[in-house]
Amino acid sequence: MTLITKAMVRDFLESFCTGISKAYLESTFKMLSDSVAKRGKENQLSFTKLLFGAHVIDGKYVFDITSDPWDVFRFGTGSKARMSCLFHGSVYRAGLYDDIEKQNVVAVVKDREMNARGPLTVHARVMLRWCKTKRKKREMLGMEPVYYSYHAGMDIPLNSVLEIAYGLTAKKATEVLKDVLESAKMLDYKVCVTKDEYLGFSEAAGSTNVKVRYNRP
Repeated sequence: MTLITKAMVRDFLESFCTGISKAYLESTFKMLSDSVAKRGKENQLSFTKLLFGAHVIDGKYVFDITSDPWDVFRFGTGSKARMSCLFHGSVYRAGLYDDIEKQNVVAVVKDREMNARGPLTVHARVMLRWCKTKRKKREMLGMEPVYYSYHAGMDIPLNSVLEIAYGLTAKKATEVLKDVLESAKMLDYKVCVTKDEYLGFSEAAGSTNVKVRYNRP
């Protein structure tokens, strides 16, 4: 797990915003630190050995799948603001810290190798949240129904033929992600529901502060 420092948080916020106040930085860092401290035991480690890490998509991209708090924080959740200061000050920002506490997972589409656009350019991400079924004791992962696409500047449904990266459709990426989840036995359900209410906005629920119901993608 990444050791998060105040300097990392400041540099990240200032890369998207200007005039970050000391009070805002202190507040953000405290909320992030508190969320990390509240994390429990690692979720279902025996079932996620095949899940976490980089998975190749179509040759030139990878899905970087992680629950590291710093990755979840950097890529943002619960808001259409994507990677911007607007999210960190939004009414839904409680969802970001809730995701960290619950060790929810972010799957990020990145370049596989450094290229002219810069090292490992990030193109899109989708959130995966721990959920349970009535029949199985162990947790599964529910997929939010859209990619937040930095490449397209919009939300794109999982099975859309629109591109979430250059030459990569959402549908193609989803096929790869489903294969990864299935190999890790994370999609053994028809319907899966989060154990607790999610404090941010979920596209699957169309609401905030509710238990989120996920259908198998």
